[in-house]
Amino acid sequence: MRTEPTVQQANLLTRVRRSVLADPWIVLACLVAVILAGLRLDHAALWFDEVLSVERIRLPWAEMMRDIFSGYSGLGANNLPLYFVALKAWVTLAGESVLALRAPGVALFAMTVGLTGATVAELASRRAARCAAWITAISPFLLHHSQEARMYPLLAVCAAWALLATARFVMGSRRRPGIGFVLACFMLLATHYYAIFFVSAVLLTLLILRPQTWSCWLPEFAVTSVGILGVLLTSLLISEYASGQRYAIDLVALPGMVWSLVSGYCLLPSSEELHSSGLTAVMPFLPIALISVIPLVVVAAHGFLRLPIPGRWLIGVCVVLPIVMPVLASVLVPTISINPRYATPAAPALLALLGAGMTIEKSSGWWIRGASVAVAAVLVLGSYLHIIDPGHGRMDIRAAGDWLSAHAHEHEPILVTSDEMRVLAEYHWPERPNHLYPDIGLVVTESNVAAVAAALPFDGADRKLFVFGRAWISDPAQALLQTLSDTFDSCGNFAARGVKILCVMAPTPVE
Repeated sequence: MRTEPTVQQANLLTRVRRSVLADPWIVLACLVAVILAGLRLDHAALWFDEVLSVERIRLPWAEMMRDIFSGYSGLGANNLPLYFVALKAWVTLAGESVLALRAPGVALFAMTVGLTGATVAELASRRAARCAAWITAISPFLLHHSQEARMYPLLAVCAAWALLATARFVMGSRRRPGIGFVLACFMLLATHYYAIFFVSAVLLTLLILRPQTWSCWLPEFAVTSVGILGVLLTSLLISEYASGQRYAIDLVALPGMVWSLVSGYCLLPSSEELHSSGLTAVMPFLPIALISVIPLVVVAAHGFLRLPIPGRWLIGVCVVLPIVMPVLASVLVPTISINPRYATPAAPALLALLGAGMTIEKSSGWWIRGASVAVAAVLVLGSYLHIIDPGHGRMDIRAAGDWLSAHAHEHEPILVTSDEMRVLAEYHWPERPNHLYPDIGLVVTESNVAAVAAALPFDGADRKLFVFGRAWISDPAQALLQTLSDTFDSCGNFAARGVKILCVMAPTPVE
């Protein structure tokens, strides 16, 4: 397939490329992204994954690198090092406050906005580039992850960079993919295992679009392919496949992933709701999703048709592979779970497609205008819901800590019901000794709940504080919570989102 542009087209694309990042509308979109991501940045307490980030970077440099690939400290060997190296270097200068830990995600979000706009300028027009930049700036999915001390904003910006480098090459404004292409791909591969799907997608577009000029891209292709093989080998030999418990809703996993990339997480059920209710947890959110399907399809189709043939292949492959392959991987390897954040590299390409489709021209029909308004409304609603509740769907560990401070002395020990709750307790309440009960791996059922309750370790104390979090891991039917409430006298209790605290009195000895 020969898609090389003429010299005149190449010169025009070069002029567009040189000026697009200085476009005041795109610069303003980047500024809006910073403002949105900065709103209530420290409102929610660090959640489990963020705490793991902090615990890892607190290790000495050599130990941190060894731990990433061995998991000897108990943090798991299911991540790659680039994000942790960058975060550790950053906190050396900025400290470990919540704002400092999350600030890099804000900057990376703004960079993603600019790079996505530049990509669409290469593939379509300046007007479309502006639209894509603004759509990216109000993306609830990217906004959510920009406010986390995790690697997903880094994945997004590297994917946007690789996408731009590939677009410049296939559209003819660059003679070869270049060092920037290779660097972006290697940064992706050094950040997350699932990035191999996106990197494979951009390599596939080179094979599809430039088979006759293979000598222009073969060195970059070969070097990047070695990187993919290295990550695959690492995942087979080192990575821990068990990354969480699967939801029994595989039927809607793929459409749910696509929907979350557009709407974020506030228009989806929380993990707790999914684990407790399964498919029925989706029902309250189904109407808005179904109503939004038609405008989303209209906008995506319009954007696809507005792109030149190379752009269609590039955007299409870079959207489909990073979304479909994680789902397929979870089918082939049942011990791994899927999550929309694993498809983060597809977000810039998807937003570029929507931005191209939502570009309104004088000749645009009413259906395009109406569909564009509807899609924009979904993005705005998702971002608004996230901003008013940045901790959506996560344990309200801050409220639980406030209750403990008011009802127990600071060194009183607590029992926690899951390993995740133990990690959170050790980080947020470091002065309180904690003990995992029941033991890790034990799931409470109707058949063993009496024995588990009877063995409650009071250790001579007259009461025990029991903190329940992530109940589906150890007490999915809340049998233990109910049995403790029925068996022992209460000395107070607390309930907030995702976490419950039960204070029980020790039984009176029988004389």
